[in-house]
Amino acid sequence: MQHHGVPDILQRKVKKWLEYSWMRTQGADEQSLMDALPERLRARIAIQIHVKTLKKVKIFENCEHGLLCELVLKLKPQIYSPGDYICRIGEIGEYVLLKYHCQRT
Repeated sequence: MQHHGVPDILQRKVKKWLEYSWMRTQGADEQSLMDALPERLRARIAIQIHVKTLKKVKIFENCEHGLLCELVLKLKPQIYSPGDYICRIGEIGEYVLLKYHCQRT
């Protein structure tokens, strides 16, 4: 990154994200592993993992199981670095964010 003139502060942010990502997954690319599975099996695993979490969210607690399953299939994993702003006060939200693995810095 230095040969491209990337500022040191941005380089440190990239390094911090890579370290965090490695610590969380130990190098296993869960998304690639999931992508290799047949679609139906991938869906069953996602539902098994995420429906319980959705039921804990107040707006979803009384939803039918079928709706929760459909929502789970729309989830997309995203990793944020410590210190990243996910949203700011006053911004109009376009997504529902669910916190799974968090580490305070």
